Amino acid sequence: MVIEFEKERLEQLLSDFYKVTERTVSIWDADYNQLVFRPKEMAAFCQMIKSSPEGNRRCTLSDREICEECFRTKKPAMHHCHAGLIDVALPILYGETLLGFLMFGQIQPKDAGADPFGQVRRKCRDLKLDGALLKKTFGR
Repeated sequence: MVIEFEKERLEQLLSDFYKVTERTVSIWDADYNQLVFRPKEMAAFCQMIKSSPEGNRRCTLSDREICEECFRTKKPAMHHCHAGLIDVALPILYGETLLGFLMFGQIQPKDAGADPFGQVRRKCRDLKLDGALLKKTFGR
């Protein structure tokens, strides 16, 4: 089944969602291709992680894993990404047919303790990123 998404309307919807929640939000098709992302600029923290080839690979794998879980279960899924932040994905269904996914996230877990960045830093240590700069961009 070939589905054509109305990107302009989706972009406006996602812009409104972002304004209200201040959480990144994206729409993906059923083949795991990202169609629309808000805000237009990815968070500096995520940009920095993705600047590392291994960090980019882990982000891509993490996104795919959560979408695959939605595909298998046809239900919303939540997981901790490789950096320790929470992502949520919801399947977009037409009857039993999966059309794509709505994903939002980069939510700090409540159980991260007094130093939520410390957990993220430990998980990303092997990416060899500037720790001070990564901390500066964290949570923005």
